[in-house]
Amino acid sequence: MIAKLIKYDLIKTSRTLKYLYAITLGLAVLTRIINLFDYIFAFYIIGLIFAGCTYSMIVNALINTFIHVLKSFMSDFYGDRSYLIHTLPASKNQLFTAKYITALILLVVSLVISLGSLAIVLLTPELASSLNTLLSSEIPGFDMQAWVFVVVFAVLLIVQICAYMSFGFFAVIKANTYNRKRVGMGFLWFGIIFVVSMLAM
Repeated sequence: MIAKLIKYDLIKTSRTLKYLYAITLGLAVLTRIINLFDYIFAFYIIGLIFAGCTYSMIVNALINTFIHVLKSFMSDFYGDRSYLIHTLPASKNQLFTAKYITALILLVVSLVISLGSLAIVLLTPELASSLNTLLSSEIPGFDMQAWVFVVVFAVLLIVQICAYMSFGFFAVIKANTYNRKRVGMGFLWFGIIFVVSMLAM
């Protein structure tokens, strides 16, 4: 049942996001192709413009994925569609688990596409060598390859995104226990759990 719920959620939630991801990757590839001719001044300027558009699309993809995940969670459990969701032959644990796994898949995909787009635009052997040199000079005893560092950094980002997603779900659940000012209470509870987690760390 959980697999069916995840499949349905992914199809529903990714209807818009898949086009956003495709545009982001397409812009990154186009930027890389244009940058191959950056010795020509006109192409250099055009490359800068396309690079800026690519960075904007990367940020847009990450933010929109997070918003879509929270919007889907709110509409499915507390919106007009909640009656249909709660009448499914599935327990609350199954419903929440499916929603969480769907959100995790979408956020990881968006992060992978964002990092991949950055790599397409920026990654060169010279940049990797410079990054290694910079990290070695700034961090005493650093002997990790640049690509290993990037992978570790990406994993940490995924863990942090999962934490923020959990904070968002918790805030939505707590906000819907109130009769009024639910949006404000949601932001308040998100802030509370964020501060508590930062103090704990």
